[in-house]
Amino acid sequence: MGTIVIILACWLVFLVVTSMWQRWRRNRELGKYGELTSRLGWQHVQKPSNGETERFLGDAPFPVGSRRGVTFTDYCYGPYRGRDAAAFEGYVVTTSMPHGDMGDGSSDDSSSSTYAVWAVQLPHSVGAFMVQRTGRLRRAFGAGDDARIGNPEFDERFTVRTLQPSVAAAALNGPLAEFLLGDPRAAKYPLRFTDTELISWDKDEQSPQEIEPALEFLSDVADLVAAQQPVGGGQLGQQVGAAGPAWGPPGVGGAQVAGDSTAAVGGEASAAEELIELVRQQIAYSGAPYRVEPAQSWFDIVPDLADPRWQGCDAVRVWHVTPDAGNRRIKVSYDGHPLGTDGSMGPRSQSGQAGWKAFERVTNAGAATLEPSPHNEDFGVAVVAQVGAKAGWSGPGKDSNWLGYVLIGVIAVSVLGAIAAGLAVLLGVAH
Repeated sequence: MGTIVIILACWLVFLVVTSMWQRWRRNRELGKYGELTSRLGWQHVQKPSNGETERFLGDAPFPVGSRRGVTFTDYCYGPYRGRDAAAFEGYVVTTSMPHGDMGDGSSDDSSSSTYAVWAVQLPHSVGAFMVQRTGRLRRAFGAGDDARIGNPEFDERFTVRTLQPSVAAAALNGPLAEFLLGDPRAAKYPLRFTDTELISWDKDEQSPQEIEPALEFLSDVADLVAAQQPVGGGQLGQQVGAAGPAWGPPGVGGAQVAGDSTAAVGGEASAAEELIELVRQQIAYSGAPYRVEPAQSWFDIVPDLADPRWQGCDAVRVWHVTPDAGNRRIKVSYDGHPLGTDGSMGPRSQSGQAGWKAFERVTNAGAATLEPSPHNEDFGVAVVAQVGAKAGWSGPGKDSNWLGYVLIGVIAVSVLGAIAAGLAVLLGVAH
């Protein structure tokens, strides 16, 4: 009886100590940001759970494919120098799953990192691209997919990653490039421009002492952006291409865009940039309730939930398009999301990837797969496959696993040969 009492008492002490420790840790975290948020008039959410941080996913510093492995904490937000601003900490578990892989995200090859992240609102969109100081190895060996803005000194000292190099060049050339070249803080803070938000980060835990210096630098950059005239009405990528659709539904008297497609969209744009514009134009022509959202190395076709045609729907699809400009190939994957009664998109509930058979099917089907209906589950793949085919692009190849098939064949022949040799030996012994 005495032993049971001692065990229960120890268990009770353990619960009390654990509760006190958790309360002390919670008070410590709140106090960590209390002075800052009180002085700035900000709000602090220790564990954001209402989608406040969803817009930061998908690009640096949160690798593509790690969407399920990101945990955000200590989301602080409020006005700063007349703009909406935010700061938070992100804990990332990175797996070997590449963009477009439709696995469950599990992998033996995984690592974790913690990032302090800061963001400020921009007055208008300047495109989707990332800028950071070029490291020694990258400067020595270079990288073929880096964009150039036409400023030799800037191109030497900074790396620009984007699918829309002309958009990045339009935003960076001039005062902004000169500012980044002359300000030593640019070496510390990488910049990610995404729609109308400017983001920076550091691979470390968030510190209240680091928030204001980071926001000061971002605000200085935002001031220079505000002084620029919005290009194309401030719409992302609208400076590339002529107004109006490039052609009607594929198969109905389309424009000749194979070969040098620059003439179809105007300007000196990259091949991926032209593809983005052509897809955007085809979506506009068809009147489908979707829009294009470019990122650094891919672009998304996402539902325009403001369109009344989505009312009454219980699910939507988002297509992720990764163009390989060197080989003129396109990969398309998709995520399915439930649609709430308030019209908001819920977390990913299903995933898939369009292989060569899907590309072949929607291409052969023609205009039928471009029906601008919310219930058309082939729309994203169809518009990319058919528009891409006219511009000289193709889908994923059939022969991507040829080496595996060869190895299987060699092993099979070897096994059959060994069996035949064994049978010959046995028959010889029997006689």
